[in-house]
Amino acid sequence: MSKPINISVPDDLHEKLKQCEGMGVSAICQRALQEAIEEWNLKSSSPNLERYGAIRLSREKEKYKIGLLVECREAGEAWTANFASLEELEEYENNGELDPLHEALLGNVDIPDDLFKAHYGDFFSEFENGVDTMWSKIKKVWEQEKMEE
Repeated sequence: MSKPINISVPDDLHEKLKQCEGMGVSAICQRALQEAIEEWNLKSSSPNLERYGAIRLSREKEKYKIGLLVECREAGEAWTANFASLEELEEYENNGELDPLHEALLGNVDIPDDLFKAHYGDFFSEFENGVDTMWSKIKKVWEQEKMEE
């Protein structure tokens, strides 16, 4: 059973959240609270500082990777909106692959080599998700504008 709670967020964060329809804020808050509780319990109950440090740094590394994944998605959206040609986007839509996507990912997101090699598929997949999302939004705007004519 779930119990509702209220949280307060700064105005700027609230504005950003309003723009992220379907983000799953409740699940994100639950994960963040769970991590904070686990860290609190580990810190307060463990005299083993090495273990605490290893766990904390592993989480930090994972958060860094997640941040890079978000950057990849945003870079895909930006590349689509700002640089991709109609021909490139239609080719990508029809064939599912496009060489400029690889170049665009490498040119727009600064990913350390070791992480890039270990997680290339994840980073590229998020970049593609950004391309797909923005391309869908662009086509939706086109459809709306055609309807208004």
